[in-house]
Amino acid sequence: MFRAKYQKVAVLKKVVEAVKDLVSAASFECGPDGVILEAMDSSHVSFIALLLRADSFDEYLCEKPSVLCVDFPQLGAVLKTAGNESAVVLEAKEGGDKLKLTFLSAKDNITASFELKLLDLQAEQLSIPKCDYQCDVELPAADFQKVVRDLANVEGDSIAIGCSKQAIEFACSGRIADGSMRFPATKTAFIVKDTVKQLFALKYLAHFAKATPLSDNVHLCMSQDLPMLVEYVIEDYGYLKFYLAPKIED
Repeated sequence: MFRAKYQKVAVLKKVVEAVKDLVSAASFECGPDGVILEAMDSSHVSFIALLLRADSFDEYLCEKPSVLCVDFPQLGAVLKTAGNESAVVLEAKEGGDKLKLTFLSAKDNITASFELKLLDLQAEQLSIPKCDYQCDVELPAADFQKVVRDLANVEGDSIAIGCSKQAIEFACSGRIADGSMRFPATKTAFIVKDTVKQLFALKYLAHFAKATPLSDNVHLCMSQDLPMLVEYVIEDYGYLKFYLAPKIED
């Protein structure tokens, strides 16, 4: 038996909204420490890692480790029926084939229940090795979102991200114009051991930026020729991490 409750469904809605366009279906691994999601996107270019700690839930019961395979667009559609201030209870029976979601509205005392059909997915053993990154830059999440949005407006496919001890710079060569945005080290939190410059697919960074409502800040961690880590720490809940392989420049 798995049962978990959030007094407010808002965080769960934001998490699903942030990943549903990257991952169509994936497995929640429920255990004593919380709920974990690790999945590749359909193109196997990016990797998503989510943790919702057991102590972040208002109620949490997991009698034995279980795996809940869900269709994310379908889960997102169900979650949209609930107001952000509503409580949500997630329940799944051992060996069952459905995830029950119950929304409790304190405002008008209305209860709504949905049973979402679980999928039968073959579990993938996925992991990202720990890395001592050459640079770790913390930016306001809203600033990173604006960078991605503004550079997307010039209709480019890629963003070059360069990081030095002086600044982090984003540059894009688009159909309409070439653009760049620079943040000096004095305006951000910097840990830089060596200069790094890499090229990344813009469309994936745009997907990652959908996690902006989850955190005030975002960490961008890079090492040459390794996937970039884009991490949103969800205060009091856990984290949402995205890994993106760099593009090979011609």
